[in-house]
Amino acid sequence: MKLMITLNFKLTKEDYFNYYYYSTYLAPGKKAGVIKSRLKGFFIFSFLLLLIRFTSPERSLDTFFFISIAMMASIYLLPLFTVEMDTRRQTYAFLNNPLNSDLLTNTEITISETGIAAKDELSEAKYQWNAIVKMEESKDYYFLFTNSIQAIVIPKRILNTEVEKEALSKLMAQHIPFNAEVGHLVKN
Repeated sequence: MKLMITLNFKLTKEDYFNYYYYSTYLAPGKKAGVIKSRLKGFFIFSFLLLLIRFTSPERSLDTFFFISIAMMASIYLLPLFTVEMDTRRQTYAFLNNPLNSDLLTNTEITISETGIAAKDELSEAKYQWNAIVKMEESKDYYFLFTNSIQAIVIPKRILNTEVEKEALSKLMAQHIPFNAEVGHLVKN
């Protein structure tokens, strides 16, 4: 018996935000990389400021020094606390652009032994299983990446029955290449 599942849904702005936020910040290794980059910039600037301060004839730590450190902290570190809000704003601005209206159309995805077919009001695409270069799963979504930035987003809320959930799990387990499941976890 050939397994096949057809899913009909429409991504919401919140779905697209969750995909974008996950893939740019929450995915394994992303958050740590962002934090490391921000901290590195802050510490390099602070070190250079200290170096300049203590190699100058007047070696005291004056108000300018502390104001400079505070400014750099706000430039480098404050954005770490607003990542979600900034990402949401960027996502909604992107989706409100009429040129991107095709991202939130009614979609039919058919997943079978031969691959994945996606069809919406404006286009059709077919993917063989080996086209999935990375698969990630969050609490609410499956993300089947076809390259480093594009993914087939499957909200778990659209899986209405246990039969659909089991069929999808079985198809993905059987056909998604092993390196797509774990390759992103191994650092080169």
